[in-house]
Amino acid sequence: MKLYYLALITVLLTALTGCANYKLNYAAGSEDWQSIQSADTASVTYTLYLIGDIGDRTGKYNTGMDLLARHLRGEDEKSGVIFLGNNLSTANTGSRKKVYEEKLKEQLKSVRDFPGDIFFLPGESDWSARGLEGVEWEKDLIEDYLDRDDVWMPDPGCSGPEEIELTDDLVLLLVDSEWYLRDWEGEIDINSDCDVKSRKVFRWLVNEEMKSNRHKNTVVAMHHPLASFGPHGGSHHWKEHLFPLTAVNDHLYIPLPVIGSLATFLRSSTGNRRDLAHPVYQEMVEAFMDPARQNGRYIFAGAHDQSLQYIERDSQVFIVSGGGSGRTTPVHTGKGSDFAYSRPGFSRIHFYADGSAWVEFWASEYGRDEGRLVYRKQIKGPFPERVDPPDPEYDPITPGETVRVPVSERDYERGGLWRFFFGEHYRDVYKAEVEVPLFDLERYLGGVEPIKRGGGAQTNSLRIEDEKGRQYTLRSIDKDASRTVPYPFNQNVVLDIVEDNFSASHPFGALAAAELSKVVGINHNNPKVVYLPRQAALGEYNDDYGNALYLLEERPDDEVWQDAEFFGYPEKIE
Repeated sequence: MKLYYLALITVLLTALTGCANYKLNYAAGSEDWQSIQSADTASVTYTLYLIGDIGDRTGKYNTGMDLLARHLRGEDEKSGVIFLGNNLSTANTGSRKKVYEEKLKEQLKSVRDFPGDIFFLPGESDWSARGLEGVEWEKDLIEDYLDRDDVWMPDPGCSGPEEIELTDDLVLLLVDSEWYLRDWEGEIDINSDCDVKSRKVFRWLVNEEMKSNRHKNTVVAMHHPLASFGPHGGSHHWKEHLFPLTAVNDHLYIPLPVIGSLATFLRSSTGNRRDLAHPVYQEMVEAFMDPARQNGRYIFAGAHDQSLQYIERDSQVFIVSGGGSGRTTPVHTGKGSDFAYSRPGFSRIHFYADGSAWVEFWASEYGRDEGRLVYRKQIKGPFPERVDPPDPEYDPITPGETVRVPVSERDYERGGLWRFFFGEHYRDVYKAEVEVPLFDLERYLGGVEPIKRGGGAQTNSLRIEDEKGRQYTLRSIDKDASRTVPYPFNQNVVLDIVEDNFSASHPFGALAAAELSKVVGINHNNPKVVYLPRQAALGEYNDDYGNALYLLEERPDDEVWQDAEFFGYPEKIE
């Protein structure tokens, strides 16, 4: 009877955690993909290759990397390849370090003479062996070998997203997803030279980048996928239920049926930090999915699970392209999944002049040097004709009109004991009200146009441009300490102290500094305090920047300010 219940438990838990396999899987309705004619490749404007997990290479031939190398030979500069992390095995330390260095160089030969763009992202194995030091070592090794200094993104220890414009209508957002998932305890140098120093600011920046690129084809690439039906997505092979130790060592065939089923069930329901079920992983997923649902259709590319997958969910595209080595992990199709295959290979996306895009999945196959095309689908249609919604009505701005507003929205008021230890500062100035002019974009210098969101180390900013190409920056008065204070100090009273310390600087000190510079003959800009009301000319930036107080100042650029006396008639500005 006990054996009966044990068997029943095993069967039930196996059913609950999926039935992943090593076969070629198509969802109902996707089997006839070959009958759908793809677009003429003559109108392709860019081809993007995606491959991950090249570091776990077993066997000499028929890996996804070998297959990719053969396909890249015919490409030109209008193409690129993204390596989606886990470029090295976790064992790249000590006496094994030199071995894996040579293995990586062997892989890099495939792209050494490639004329297109090359991007490397880190994964957990690139971090896990030696932490940030190992990531920096790997970056230097790759860029030195390829003789390129623009290959590894984001910078080691930084999160991204790093925005890369491939064409006028195609943008990459490159992310170090391991940065988000890691426990930062003990990582004293993480974020040290980065603009983003907290997950909160990262989520804000992701939202800003996705919103600003919503009218383009945008590919968001990272190591950890936002959707998967492999082991990291909660789907497991029957072997893991009966022989769970094979997940650690392929040769440990020790039968532990109930224990194995319980282990896979727990991993599928709660997971570790690198499994989709884990709360931190889900938090990262939502950091991308929230703005995606609000702003259109994006292409999310990842690896992590060593398989090839195509998934659609919430009108978004998810590509898993983790077949870079000879080792694969089981997978199956699930909700929203059209295709899944546990086979070495890669994916590539053709982008067309009209804005449409098609994805292809190529798998290695013995006897076929070029591999086998196993799935193809149109994932983006032509760009729709841009029809802007009718402008909302805004209050008219009268020339010379002013408004009375508080200097800061932040409350810097503190008790006597705090003031005794940290100082009086300019607290009274920050809580005061000032009368400032309304800033009319259509009238200023004959009309200026907002062109780019900004965001320095501490402030929000908006870049505007006049008809001569000269740019100006609107910089917020209030500052955000969480952008500059690194973990773990941004989780405690240190953050409060740094935020309070902002009140030690006069909010309008830049005005005095400019006047003093002018008197003693030092080059300077000419800051003004303005209030930016919501207005038609502010367009899509109204929600984030309208109705706020800013410092307005010239943005130095020697190409357009050569006649500016206050910049010293510059031939070159550094």
